[in-house]
Amino acid sequence: MTKRLFYIFVKNLSRYGLPIFFKRLRIEGLDRLPKDRAYILAPNHQNAFIDAMLLGSFADRPVHYLTRSDVFGDGFFRWVLNALNMWPVYRMRDGIDQLAKNDETFAKCERLLQNKGALLIFPEANTQKHHYLRSLSKGTARLAMQTQLKMDEELYVVPVGINYFDHDRPRHPLYLSIGEPIDISTYRAQHDEHPARAINQLRKDMTQGLHAELLLPDNGEYYPQQKSTISTLRSDWTSADIAAIRSGDRVADYPAPRRDLWSMLLSLPNLPLLWLIRYVIRTKVKDDQFVLSLKFGFGIFLFPIYWLLIAGLLAYLFSWQIGGGALLVMISTLFLYEDYRYRK
Repeated sequence: MTKRLFYIFVKNLSRYGLPIFFKRLRIEGLDRLPKDRAYILAPNHQNAFIDAMLLGSFADRPVHYLTRSDVFGDGFFRWVLNALNMWPVYRMRDGIDQLAKNDETFAKCERLLQNKGALLIFPEANTQKHHYLRSLSKGTARLAMQTQLKMDEELYVVPVGINYFDHDRPRHPLYLSIGEPIDISTYRAQHDEHPARAINQLRKDMTQGLHAELLLPDNGEYYPQQKSTISTLRSDWTSADIAAIRSGDRVADYPAPRRDLWSMLLSLPNLPLLWLIRYVIRTKVKDDQFVLSLKFGFGIFLFPIYWLLIAGLLAYLFSWQIGGGALLVMISTLFLYEDYRYRK
């Protein structure tokens, strides 16, 4: 019961925190998620655990995640990951004797899907800060096919494009695009004739589905320039802008925004905690793939506490009107300094 309440708390906190953290969070295709059938979310993977939080926060039901085993650790952190519905997957580097534990994890996945649950698997298998799609492993397709063979109802794999405009900085746009679900039951006949061919075909279809949802699906000739252009897009970008970038017709034609001194001045009350978070990440985090995720994770938990302490102190020293006014200012200008500090 405690773990379930914690999951609900984090899901709702993230649902309201993510639109603040990103300058413009645009989500398309939520209505494509199957309503009364099990599904596997299959997104690209560019940014550690914030990728999972994006989908888990807005899905229509609790989502379970397959996560590499080495991040679990022991004690309270392991409890947190378990409470967030994360299940460990063991790899060869974890030791050959550990691989047998995957049988238990995959059995949980099958039971979940047979009960119309939602599972998230990153088919690229690891994290890289690239806009383009990397080669998909066969694991997701194989698990989906094996589970479908044990089910009477349809199981779906849903390709999802997670499109960052900047992989490390808050207050940049993010575009989450949910694609057309792939009905795994349609591969049954092919699987009966040639199992390996059916899994390969499913993997190809997943790749095609993900390509359709990504801003820059391929590492082509103009990819470096296209990537640079995406990071300079304003928050009022349109589908026409993205189409032009994908086709290579528009490359780096956006002027750099002017630095805004007022943004820095108005966000002064938040600077102590912003600097503390930045210091901890810079000195303690060795893998830069966790930078944005940790900024968001620290932010949604620490800033509410920080705001209440400062507002309470001002209300005690002066009046509740001053304390309440300070609280509103700190909330409304939270990431203005980050936006100013990291502009191109």
